[in-house]
Order: sequence, then C-alpha cells, then structure tokens
Amino acid sequence: MRNRANRTADRRRSFTGENHQVAYSGLRLGQPPIPPASTCEQQNFEADVFGAILTSHNRFTEYPFGIRSVHPRPTSLEVEVENERRGKNLLIALLPDYEVDTGGVSGTPGLRIRQITERGLELHIDGRRTSLWLTGMPRSAWHRIVKDRAAEDFPGWRQLWTETKVWTAEELAHDAQWNTGQWSKGFYDGAGCASALLRRIAVLRSIAPVYAVSAWQGLGTDPVRWCMEIDFRPGTPQYRDQLVAALTDPEFGLPVAPELDASEGPLPTQMMRLADAGRTALIEFRFSSGMFRSYGKEHPDLHARIESRIERILARHGTWRA
Repeated sequence: MRNRANRTADRRRSFTGENHQVAYSGLRLGQPPIPPASTCEQQNFEADVFGAILTSHNRFTEYPFGIRSVHPRPTSLEVEVENERRGKNLLIALLPDYEVDTGGVSGTPGLRIRQITERGLELHIDGRRTSLWLTGMPRSAWHRIVKDRAAEDFPGWRQLWTETKVWTAEELAHDAQWNTGQWSKGFYDGAGCASALLRRIAVLRSIAPVYAVSAWQGLGTDPVRWCMEIDFRPGTPQYRDQLVAALTDPEFGLPVAPELDASEGPLPTQMMRLADAGRTALIEFRFSSGMFRSYGKEHPDLHARIESRIERILARHGTWRA
C-alpha cells in the first residue's frame, strides 16, 4: 500500500511541482490524487486568479507563468511564486482599485488580504468560502510588497482593498453591473477547467520539453477560451501526444477530452484543443519555436536553467529524432 502511495505521489508531482513529501502528505484515501475545489465559490475564485496570473505574466520566467509549484487542497490552493517581482505583479493584478473618472473597478472585487504568516500571504473574497495562499518568499518580503503597494498613490485612483474588510459600495455596484450578465455566466460555467488547469500547472514543464509559455483569455462568452502559446527549442520534439495523454488522464488529468474536429473545421497541425463535456470551456495550445533565440540572448541565466530541464526531459523520454 505504501509503495502504491509513493508512486501516486511521484505522479502527482509531475502535475503540481511539489516535492515528494508535500505531494505524499496531500493524498487522502478515497479522494482524487489531485483534489478539485470543493465549492463553486472556490472554483470560481481560482478561475479569476488564473486569469490574473495570465494577464500579469509579462516577462520571461524560468517556470510557466512564474509559478514554481501549486499545493491543491479541497478548500484552498497554495501557489508558490518564482520570485518577489512575480509576487508583486500578481498582487497588482488581483487587488481591487477604483478609477474615479470611469467608475470602474480593476482587480477582483471583494478581494482582501486575510493574513501574512511564515507560510506566506493568504487572500480571500469577503463573505465567500475562498482561500488562496501565495508562497515562495519569506514573511518580510510579503510585508514589503504589501507596504509598497499600499503606498502607491495615482491621481484619480483609490485603493479599495485597504479601506475595509467588507465590500465597498463601488465594488458592489461594479459586481452588480458586470458580474451578473451573460459574459459572467459563460466565464463561470467554464471555471472548472481554469481551476483544474491551475491546480496542475506544472504539467506544462514536466511532460514535454517546453521552453516558454504565454497565454491569454480568448474573446467571446460561449464557451470561455484559454489560449496557451507554447514555445519549443528548434528541432526539439514537442511530445504533444504525451501532453494530451497527461492532461486527459482519467486519474490525474483535467475534466476534458481532445476536440479533434472543431465546429469551425479541422484544427491546424500546430494547434491542439481540449474541451469539457458540456463545451463550456476550451483550452487551446498553439505550438511554435519563434521566440527561442531572443529569449536566450536577453536572459542567459534563465536560458541555461531551462535548457538543463529540457535535457532532463529528453533523456527521460529516451532516444528521439527531430
């Protein structure tokens, strides 16, 4: 039994990026090895966080989206950021502000910092059963980031997350106007895919020899569409079949299946699409090798570490032909 649990923990590591001990401690008898969010509120929250992770990822990073690992629990998710800059950018994207001239709210309405401990910084949405831990840095670093963020003073902007623990009138008005219509319904109908992918984000660097990943949320409301641009080293095999097999694995994968023939017609060779059962969400992968050389010249240290990881993946797969 223990050997089986160890094998399950090792398999889980390839999806979450955890070390063996942490992955092992997260296993529960009779539960999926990677637990889903236990409530719709937590699932929807993680979909919002996933969107913020994508929009705030504007630099070349060693790990996909600057996330070293995740530690999923049914009622919470821990996200280990790559460095202090990544943690700061993510908080900028998540914490709500109010623009006086337009009456708009940026960030996630109702989002507040619950606590900062030795473990990290915990975020939640006031009045909802939600929890997200940002980790990967010492307590002092999180305090410094929050202090710097609170000290920002831009004309015409007001920080809402520092004013009160409960929703402000501006957040309530924004939520009533923008988060109750068809777009919001379509987004949250497909939130399960975004939450599940975030809980398995390390698969993008462990299964295939991926060099860099960027992403965006596609336009439209039905279904919600997450687009991943995956960059490979020229001449390196992409192992798309292995990536599809991992993402659709019945025990560890997403609640999706390959969509081989889209409604618009057959997909191009350099593209892969996954859809959930109700086609409420689509995950698209677009494969290329166009940015490889520019990344390597601008970031030689990161380039060397990523190259080392790519070689380990290639060695694990055995012999190959370009």
